[in-house]
Amino acid sequence: MIVLKIALRNLLEHRSKTAIVGTLIVLAVALMVTGNSIMDSIRRGLKQSYSQNYTGDLIVHGLSSESFSLVAMGGGNTEIPLLPSFPSLMEAVNKTSGVSQTLPLVSGAASLIVNEEMASFTLLWGTDFSAYRRMFPDTVDIIEGAYPQDDGANLLLSQTVRESAEKELGHRIALGDTVTLGGFGAGGTRLRTAKIAGFFKFKRGNAQLDPISLVS
Repeated sequence: MIVLKIALRNLLEHRSKTAIVGTLIVLAVALMVTGNSIMDSIRRGLKQSYSQNYTGDLIVHGLSSESFSLVAMGGGNTEIPLLPSFPSLMEAVNKTSGVSQTLPLVSGAASLIVNEEMASFTLLWGTDFSAYRRMFPDTVDIIEGAYPQDDGANLLLSQTVRESAEKELGHRIALGDTVTLGGFGAGGTRLRTAKIAGFFKFKRGNAQLDPISLVS
């Protein structure tokens, strides 16, 4: 009690200093609370944009001596290295305790060619549509069409890419249209045809996700 009385007396005797110190403490606490709130918002945003759309909780990729991006950005970039012994790796991962879902996914980029006319550019995720829906059941809005049910070469085209392509072509791109994807990378250009099964957008899209289309 004596110590408390002395402390209170000192505070009252030096009110200006007490006010300054008290104000600094309040500002420091407010800054910490605000900073933690901002960091929490950033973490939630990253989780919604990437963890719940693409990365899950963990990405396993091959090794490379060069830097590379897991979202392909076009020609000139180092290709994402392939995983060696992929079937054995998947078997081991699926047997690992605590793993609820796995999703093999290939990231790439391609030009979108309609009736032999270059229409637009799209980033691509090559995946199994059924597996993607199990892994990320609530990440996309299907604007037209649906997830394809057959095992052929199907494309869910980004609505952003569709709008860009239609503006370039001067006419609409419709469900069931067959398009050519001109993939490019360190190995050169590769052409592949695919049927448009639908048009979609990510519910929590951003500048990186909006140009991405899904292909099987």
